[in-house]
Amino acid sequence: MDTSSHTAAARTGTLRVPADRGQAIGALIAGSFGLVFVWVNSGLLADGVALALRIAGAVAFVAVVVAAQLTYRAMARAGREGLAVPGPDRPPFRGAFWVVTAVEAVAIIVGVRVISQVFDAPEAGVAWVALVVGVHFVPLARLFRHASFMALAVVMSALGLAGLVMAVLGVGAAPIALVSGVGSGALLIGWALWGATRRIEISC
Repeated sequence: MDTSSHTAAARTGTLRVPADRGQAIGALIAGSFGLVFVWVNSGLLADGVALALRIAGAVAFVAVVVAAQLTYRAMARAGREGLAVPGPDRPPFRGAFWVVTAVEAVAIIVGVRVISQVFDAPEAGVAWVALVVGVHFVPLARLFRHASFMALAVVMSALGLAGLVMAVLGVGAAPIALVSGVGSGALLIGWALWGATRRIEISC
């Protein structure tokens, strides 16, 4: 058996590689915002509950960071094997992405101010933020060609709407913070962990 045949035989099989080139950076971004949601909105809950949620959020975020690092290593390994990881070389953080981000930022700032000053319902601010962030995943799903963004948009928007309904019903700040704030944070961190650990098998 010649050397080339031996090499080809040794390379026959499959290798698990990241499902998308941008999944690590996407997971880190989503996980970071998720941790902020959990950390900030836990403050309105009982001290023991707030502490537990913050610790859980921090631990989960560390898991996201570790998973993202493992993803980067897996991409490097795939590169050494001459295998292509699906997705663009660089995430499309330009053009339409920045327009969507700018509209999101303006909607959050203006909306929170109107809710607080005009409707005198500052407790509903986090619900509005969750709703806007959820909706902004709709155009991102098309921009990044990532179907899971649409699922994220639906669930997070629902958490935001639930908080707004609770505010109208006069439920109180703490339950709204739990549902729209902590709930949205847990959703983002969970999605980030899932995203950072996604793998596909390709022939090598």
